Amino acid sequence: MKLFKKRNQIVDERIENAENKIYKEVYYIIVAIAFVSMVIKHFLYGTEGILTTEFWIIVLPAIYCQIRKVSIGIYYDSIEMHNRSSKVSWENKNIIIGVIFGLIISGFFGIRSAILFGGETKKIFYFLVVFVAAFMIYVPFFVLVTVISNSISKKLSKKVNSKDEA
Repeated sequence: MKLFKKRNQIVDERIENAENKIYKEVYYIIVAIAFVSMVIKHFLYGTEGILTTEFWIIVLPAIYCQIRKVSIGIYYDSIEMHNRSSKVSWENKNIIIGVIFGLIISGFFGIRSAILFGGETKKIFYFLVVFVAAFMIYVPFFVLVTVISNSISKKLSKKVNSKDEA
């Protein structure tokens, strides 16, 4: 972070990269704490718990990072580097991530409805019905969101790169 540093100061790249790794780890810790706080508030207070602060703590930095990567033009480059060194392409990973998020949310809603509405005899039935319905809704939604946002970001980042080269 070069917010308060002097412009003509010599910086060791090794130290700067180490600091950036530390900032990345701190961000992950903050997001994990906010997520755990959301889960605890949901179970303690139910749907009446106010989760907007934690939600924005998780969402806004991710949106900002994505916008910065696209506006600088490094998003497309990072995808190209990833595709060269990985067996699974970036597009396929986005589809897998969408399916995993859909499964997690479907499982959460299925378990929640089985506990709240299943009684003693129909817990498995309620779980299966809600899980399948949520799976059919959320998996296509998350796959579309990740694939569309990736393709738009990739196109915009490629456009920025082509402007820089010209």
